[in-house]
Amino acid sequence: MLRLRRNTDIETCLRQGRRCYSPIAALHARRRHPHEPPALLPRLGIIAGRRFRSAVVRNRAKRILREASRLVLTDIDAPWDLVLIARPKALTLSFPERRQALTHLLQQADILPQPLQAGPVA
Repeated sequence: MLRLRRNTDIETCLRQGRRCYSPIAALHARRRHPHEPPALLPRLGIIAGRRFRSAVVRNRAKRILREASRLVLTDIDAPWDLVLIARPKALTLSFPERRQALTHLLQQADILPQPLQAGPVA
């Protein structure tokens, strides 16, 4: 996973990307075009707004989401630009709950495959 750092890349993802929401974050996901930088790994940017009050808490929310996404995004090899906008609930959930919420968020955006549902056996 690479970091999405340039403001123009983040703004493009926020404008053009598909949006999905969860209690811990809002996700803006945009697949890069072939004429864009050829990085095969997804690029991730994390935003934590003034809703968190202090810079210490904002940075903590970003670190928490970055670590959870590092584990979830290991299976993705497509060129996606992802922007996570942190929400305060990200600080109150346990690590497995955050990881599960992030996985569900990526499945909503069709970045990760949906889990197979076991149907009735005939």
